[in-house]
Amino acid sequence: MAVIKVGGLSLPDGNLTSYDLKRSDIDSAATGRSEDGRMIRDRVRQNVCSLEATYEMLTDAQVAQLFSATDAAQLTVVIDDGGGAVTKTMMRSGDIQKTMRCAGYWDVALSLVEY
Repeated sequence: MAVIKVGGLSLPDGNLTSYDLKRSDIDSAATGRSEDGRMIRDRVRQNVCSLEATYEMLTDAQVAQLFSATDAAQLTVVIDDGGGAVTKTMMRSGDIQKTMRCAGYWDVALSLVEY
């Protein structure tokens, strides 16, 4: 199984060098400190996934496929959360970083966050 699959495109496992999956909570604007310093928390959502992955030595064609697969505002992504494959609705978080390794090969860093 591919560690990451975006919109049906399986990203190459053999080129994956870094895979950082984080889960976080989202709090409402009402979260903060009271006048006496006590924390008031209004958590509205739990376990929102964010993912940072780095691929090395991708070809020009693989980079073009990755850019195309992550171009939509909303992405269907299959990831490995440590317990197996799960499907998430995600979006690209920031830019895709692309660095030339050598002629015709690229290192690419991709950040995704769950809707």
